[in-house]
Amino acid sequence: DLCAICTDFIISELWTTNFLSYQ
Repeated sequence: DLCAICTDFIISELWTTNFLSYQ
């Protein structure tokens, strides 16, 4: 399911961005 993949990708990108921001 492409939508599920895209959603997971967006979530992972946001999580990574937040994680790096709070280092």
